[in-house]
Amino acid sequence: MKTTPEWLDAAKAKHGFSDYALAPKLGITRSQMSRYRNGADFLSDDAAIKMADLLGMDSPAEIIASAHAERAKSEDVRAFWAAWAEKLGGVAATILVTAGMGGGLMAPPDAQAAGRSQIPSSSGAGEYTSY
Repeated sequence: MKTTPEWLDAAKAKHGFSDYALAPKLGITRSQMSRYRNGADFLSDDAAIKMADLLGMDSPAEIIASAHAERAKSEDVRAFWAAWAEKLGGVAATILVTAGMGGGLMAPPDAQAAGRSQIPSSSGAGEYTSY
């Protein structure tokens, strides 16, 4: 799994940017870039999406998963995201990102016909909550 500084280095190597030239391309300030470099902060999802675009990746999922692993407060969560960062690629990445951005919320046919969206309830009893 790549770390935030490694992703930054990859973009710099591909395009020949300095950190300060890369910062606006990622939609961040120079001080934010410094925090990324020093390990005080990690790529936001927005910056990860822009990073994937700069690197010519089909999906930002691997970068997003890596950043979530770095941000994780518990070892279990960190291990989960690190494993996904290693596994993500191609079609699997596209599916995961689509599901994570709301495209994966499936409404039953009757809700679709009524123009409503439904998500599974937290009770886990096969119930749905409309919104």
